[in-house]
Order: sequence, then C-alpha cells, then structure tokens
Amino acid sequence: MASLPEFTKAELYEKPFPWTIIGGQVYAIGSFLHSHPGGLLIRRAIGEEATELFLSHHSPFSVAGQTLEGFKIGTLAKHQVTSVQELWSRRPLQRVFWRDLLDAQVPLLSQNFKAEVVAVLMLILFFSWCYCSYVLGCWRLNIALSWFWWRHLDAGLHAVMHGDFRTRHDIQAGLFWIYSLLSHRAMEYYYGARELKGNGMSKHWWHHIYPNDPGRDPDWSTMTGVAWVRRHTSAQWHPCHQWQCWYWLPVSMFLEPLFELIQVACALLEAVASLLEPPMNGPYVSRWAHVLGFLCEVLFNPGFQLVAFGVQPFWKAGALWS
Repeated sequence: MASLPEFTKAELYEKPFPWTIIGGQVYAIGSFLHSHPGGLLIRRAIGEEATELFLSHHSPFSVAGQTLEGFKIGTLAKHQVTSVQELWSRRPLQRVFWRDLLDAQVPLLSQNFKAEVVAVLMLILFFSWCYCSYVLGCWRLNIALSWFWWRHLDAGLHAVMHGDFRTRHDIQAGLFWIYSLLSHRAMEYYYGARELKGNGMSKHWWHHIYPNDPGRDPDWSTMTGVAWVRRHTSAQWHPCHQWQCWYWLPVSMFLEPLFELIQVACALLEAVASLLEPPMNGPYVSRWAHVLGFLCEVLFNPGFQLVAFGVQPFWKAGALWS
C-alpha cells in the first residue's frame, strides 16, 4: 500500500476543498458535510486541528472512526500521527462515560419537539414583557426581569449554536435567526466571523474544547485583561487597583455601562458605514443583515431598550434606565 502524502499547513490552506486534521492525519470532508449525522457541527472542523472537537462529540464505540478513514488523504508534516483508536485508548474515563451512557440507553438525538416548544413559548413571553415594559411603562416589571431576559436571549443563542433545536432544520434556522437578531453582538463569539459563514472554530467552541486553559480558552481573557476593577487573582495588577475598593461601585454602575454604550454606538455606525463601501468589499445582503441585527438588539434587548424612547415620553423612558 502506497504511503499517503504529507501536507504542511500552508499547502492545505491553498487546497480548494474542505479539510480537517485529526490526530495528525488530514481528511477531505467536503463530500460528507451534507450527510453528517450530527448536522452542521462538522463545519466547525473545516480548516482546523479538530482532534479535541471530534473526540468530545463521538463515542469510542461508534462507527465514526471507521467512517473517518474513508476520507483520509494524507498526514500533517512534522506532526505525530495517531489513529483514532489510539486516541480513544488514551482516554479511559471518556470510554467509561460513553459506556455508561449507552448502557443507560440515553437518546443522543431528540425524538420530540419539547425544546422547540419551550423556546417558542419563552419568546412569546419575552415579547409580552417587552410590550408591558417598553410600551405600557411597567417599570417595576422591567427592573424585576431585565437581567433574566437578557440572560435568556444569550442562552437561546447558545442553545442554537449547540444544535439543541435540530429536530427540524427549518425550526432551528428560524430560532437561530430570531436569537441572532436579539443578541447580535454575541454572534461573533458563538458563531464566528461573518465572513466564515459558520465554518471553523468560533471563540465559544475553543472555550468548550479548552475550558479554563489560560493559554487557549478565550473566556480567560475576560478575567485576565486590563480593566478598572481586578475581579480575579489571575488578572493583571496595576497600581490603581489598590484603590478599587473605593471606586468599584461608580465604575461598575456608570463608567463601564457608559463605555459599553459608546462601543455599541461606534459598532453600529461602522455597520451603517459599511453600506457605503464598494461592492467588492462583500455582498450588500450580508451588510444589511448586520445593520438589522444591531438595530434589533439596541431596540429590544433588555440591555438597551431603545424602543422605549420611541413610545414613551423621554422623561418616563429615561426612568427605565435609572
């Protein structure tokens, strides 16, 4: 049997087909994308070193490893080659987990629409809350549930990204569209750059593959970056932090929210300005969708509630922010 060719990363990036790397071996997965039993998740492996992604989503007792062999085209130069069976043999705890899961006959794919029904009902409740809070001016209800609904919208986008509503593709696509509008700024974190169209690993997927790894978990930067308030012992220390017990409250209540509002305003202006750029900078449909997403978020998201300023007297709408 002839040996398979070696590829460097630079050579692979020039290839005109979707590929991925697992255990130092290169697989051409373009013909398998539409028939993948796990749906669109396989697109996260395109152009990536996807060993951890593959092992965390497949059972060592499944036929996934055998199926994968049919798409192997070579190996990655200057990298150790390890078979899928060998990779699984190095993870005895993972094998025990999957064996217990299979013995308990836990279904890995949803057989009903319970999750979708709950999501739709929650969205109906959310828009009812928006009407009562923004239009009718029920400020007590607004204060009581703003944080809850803000977290729900983020959790809904999170669930769509993980395929929790994949019983029917059209329902999943509809929920993705709604949650992506209401939590538009979180799209880059969960979905990845718009230009990649869902291919490759987003920051959120890196977080799941390497949780709490300071070198590779993107969420770690939110605790270790430069900030007014040092919220974790691993964060960078600066001389001003010795006084943060005196200024953390005004910074958290006024300075940081004001900074975020300015950032959102700048991002929205950039999105609108992109509509004036020449056609070769990207399709106009994508640019309009980006602007629409920003507008929906600032209008309806509990963190901004701009729609209240359009239907309430300004002094009453302003009270919602105080």
